Amino acid sequence: MKPIKLEMCAFGPYIDKTVIDFNKDLGEHGLYLICGDTGAGKSTIFDAITFALYGEGSLKDKDKKAFRNELAGPELVSYVDFTFSHNGKEYNVHREPEQEYAKKRGSGTKSYKESIVVTIDEHKTIEKLSEANRYISEELLHLTFEQFRQTVMIAQGEFYKLLNADSNSRKAIMQTIFQTKKYENMRQIMKNKKDEANSEIADANKQVVSYFESVKASFNEDLAESLADIKKSYEENSNAVDALYLMDFIDKINDFNEKFAKELKTKQEEVNKDFNRVNAEYSTADTTNKLLDRLDELNKKDMELETRKEEISHKEESYQIGNKALIYVKPAEDKYIEAKKLFIETGNDLDHSIEQHKKSLANFKASEEALELHKDSEDKISKLRLDIHTLSEKEHYYTDKLNLNRQINDAKLEIETLTKQLNGFEEKRLDLEEKIKKRQDYINENETVALDLQNANVIFEKIGQAKNELDSILDTALPKLIQGRDRLEEEKNKHILQQNGYLESCNEYASKYKVYMQNQAGILAKDLEDGMPCPVCGSTSHPMLATFSEEEISQEELDALNNRNKELLEAINNHKLAMEKQRQGLSSIYHNILDNYNRIYNSVTDLPVLEDKDYLKTDSLDIDVLYDFEAGQTLEEEFKGLLNRANDLLDSAISKKQEEINEFSKINNFCQQAKKQLATYQEDLEKHNASRENLTNKLETAKTTFSKFEGQLNALPKLEFETINEAIAKREALTREMNDLENSFKAANNNLDLAKENLTKATSYYDNAKKNHDAADKACLKNSRAYDDAIKAYDFADELDYHTHLLSADDLTRLNEEINNYKNEVKLVKAQLETVKKDCEGKTRVDVSSLMEALNKLRAELDKIKEDITIANNEIANNNSTKAAINKSFKKSEDLSNKAIRYKRLDDLLSGQVAGSNKLSFETFVQLEGFEKILHAANKRLFTLTGGQFEFRRHSDGNKDFLKLNMLDSYTGKERPVGNLSGGESFKASLSLAIGLSDSISHSSGGIELDTLFIDEGFGTLDEKSLNDSMVLLKELASGSKLVGIISHREELKSTIKKHLIVTKSRSGGSHLEIDSGI
Repeated sequence: MKPIKLEMCAFGPYIDKTVIDFNKDLGEHGLYLICGDTGAGKSTIFDAITFALYGEGSLKDKDKKAFRNELAGPELVSYVDFTFSHNGKEYNVHREPEQEYAKKRGSGTKSYKESIVVTIDEHKTIEKLSEANRYISEELLHLTFEQFRQTVMIAQGEFYKLLNADSNSRKAIMQTIFQTKKYENMRQIMKNKKDEANSEIADANKQVVSYFESVKASFNEDLAESLADIKKSYEENSNAVDALYLMDFIDKINDFNEKFAKELKTKQEEVNKDFNRVNAEYSTADTTNKLLDRLDELNKKDMELETRKEEISHKEESYQIGNKALIYVKPAEDKYIEAKKLFIETGNDLDHSIEQHKKSLANFKASEEALELHKDSEDKISKLRLDIHTLSEKEHYYTDKLNLNRQINDAKLEIETLTKQLNGFEEKRLDLEEKIKKRQDYINENETVALDLQNANVIFEKIGQAKNELDSILDTALPKLIQGRDRLEEEKNKHILQQNGYLESCNEYASKYKVYMQNQAGILAKDLEDGMPCPVCGSTSHPMLATFSEEEISQEELDALNNRNKELLEAINNHKLAMEKQRQGLSSIYHNILDNYNRIYNSVTDLPVLEDKDYLKTDSLDIDVLYDFEAGQTLEEEFKGLLNRANDLLDSAISKKQEEINEFSKINNFCQQAKKQLATYQEDLEKHNASRENLTNKLETAKTTFSKFEGQLNALPKLEFETINEAIAKREALTREMNDLENSFKAANNNLDLAKENLTKATSYYDNAKKNHDAADKACLKNSRAYDDAIKAYDFADELDYHTHLLSADDLTRLNEEINNYKNEVKLVKAQLETVKKDCEGKTRVDVSSLMEALNKLRAELDKIKEDITIANNEIANNNSTKAAINKSFKKSEDLSNKAIRYKRLDDLLSGQVAGSNKLSFETFVQLEGFEKILHAANKRLFTLTGGQFEFRRHSDGNKDFLKLNMLDSYTGKERPVGNLSGGESFKASLSLAIGLSDSISHSSGGIELDTLFIDEGFGTLDEKSLNDSMVLLKELASGSKLVGIISHREELKSTIKKHLIVTKSRSGGSHLEIDSGI
């Protein structure tokens, strides 16, 4: 990722639109410095980049709502627009924080949520916030916000986090950089597939057990007992399923059942023959008995029918008479009853019409008399209508009078109010002018307090930095010096012991060599006689021959002693060299401490807050006694006392300077408050003067309005009533009186018309009623005569005799059915009786109980045989079905077992569980390889920065904390955790690690391109040499394709780095950016 252009507006301290064109102003690569006033907004440049990419500031704990500048007007929209290149493509991110600014339509402001637009190669855009955030971090940069801060943009307070990160944090970075998540995903897939296959195998086994539960062996006790034992064993452990054994066992049960069913079939045929024979005998006897029973039933029925013969004859006679009465006489009776009913109804109607006519006539006469009383009503109504109209015409004058009086009172009240307000305005003006003067004087008196506060903060920061570095010497470097001297003393003692051991070994060799040579001489002299020349000296005289020693020494023993002496001597020389290296390391540590202390002393020697500094000089320290144990201890104590005195002096200076800063801050805060109050009071005074002029104009307008309304009131005509309510009440009373007269007159006319209409209707009603009653009287007489004629014509003595024999149509139908049914039943019984008598000739009744008993016994035996055959066949079918299901599950389980074995091998390989391996997962192996490359690249940088003193070493403890870092100190030859490094050492290590990480990423094929590095502070802990080394390293890094940006207050960097982004803060608010391209 390489920045091309950054644009900010109303963001952080930058109010106006601020643009940084990286390619044009700073070039595509190289080193540039961001410098300027404290708090002006140097880090905000980095904040803008991280906000555009991740929606966060470079420091995560920054409140995102604080990104909008508080002094920005409502018409300004806060935003960051960032253009950058990555992997050959150009991208643009436009992001706006959550904020409140002017509405796009209408007036006022509105709250807007965070928004984003990502443009890819000027074509595709992403505008959904969550989708854009995921695309940038996961698909584009492949870095989370935390990883971006540790690899690309190393912010204040975050510089050492990558160095001191735990293994989990580094693992997440390695996983992203080298894209090893896919290996873990693949391992998890293999594990899931293995577990899934094993689970399916277990399910298949359970399914087999479930299937086997349905297997039965009902006809063999031995097989049934074995079956129960097998089922019980699988209840306890369903995993140990042997499907082949189960299928073989099912075949045994089926073989037995087939044989058993065949035997039952043979027995069934024999029993069936006996059953058919007995059943035939039983059927013949049963048929004879039933025929004789039927003859008895028919004889009994014939006798019953004979007894009902007379009853049926009487019913036939009743049917004939009743039928004649219903068909011929009943219709005449019905007509007579209907005519009689109509005569009574028309008589009642006639009586009612006579009564109605009398009432209508009386009502008509009363209505005529009532109308006579309203002869004068029309004249009275006309007069009332005229009076009402006159009152209505004058009502608006009352409203005008009321409104004018109200407007006059309002104008009078406004005149009084405005007059009172104007009287108090002069006093308020004088008060505001006095407040403005006091605050302006206070601001002028403390005009330099902000600069004083800034200078005090700079001094405080320098003292604090010196204090931290001094604490680092006391807490880390000095104990390291003492520890190194103690180790050197131990090595001296070891060296003495080694020398003593070597001397003892040499003496032993000399003694044994002497014995060996004596024995060699004894061998030569063993056969030597006088006169024989000596093989050593040639003498022929041998006064004292050599003899053998009591001790025997071989050449091999002597060579072994000689080799041991050589090894001891080599070890002494190597130890001497190591001690010399330790002395050099100890000297380097001491000189480093002394140089750092003198640098600290020189950095604060000119500060005005420190007094009596001369007694802190190191001129009196004698470094030559460093290697002497006792004198070295005294030197250390003297130096430690010197450091503690310096530390106490710095503590006192920090306390004093803090008090001074607090006082300046207090005054500065008062000044800021005074400025805000001053602006407020000046604004209030301007508004006050404008309001006074406005009030004066309003007073003149109110007086003019009062005079106008008063003239209009005097021009109104004289009115009969005092108020409009009285006038309205009079008009409403007259209206009610007129309405009452009109309603009464109208009602009298309406009543007369209604009475006349009702009298006409009553007369017509009477005429019709009388006509209908006369016609009904004639019809009734006619139908009465016809009814009497019908009774006589059909031989009924009188009306009573007729009603006695009259039957309803339903009763006649039931009676006729009963007669016909009796006759039909008599014929049927006679015919059946004749037939059965012929069939029973020569036959006698038979006892069938013994035959029935034998038949039931044979039937039960047959049913049992059939049931057993059915059960056996069902078991065979069921067991065959179960066997097929078990076989299917068995084949599936075999396939799954092969899969599970294959997936387990892959899972073991990816998770590092292969026998004989070092238990590292494949992902861990890949990450380790990548991490070693990062450390190799980082060590190249660290070697340059530390003069070869330090080297990164990966913590080696099996698979535990495999990404944990240690630091090898070549001066001591020992490793220690990176957390124990001093401030300056930590910065060098962190810078080397960050650059090494960037180098490794650039050379990897993980899809991550890091062509940019941003560093915010951290150089304050470096001495001059370390700072120069760091700059050489960063310039070397930036000489390629990388662009490196640094934020720092160190003055030396301004001359070292040519390209500058200078940030300044104006008194009126807001920061401004000036770009120095170094040309």
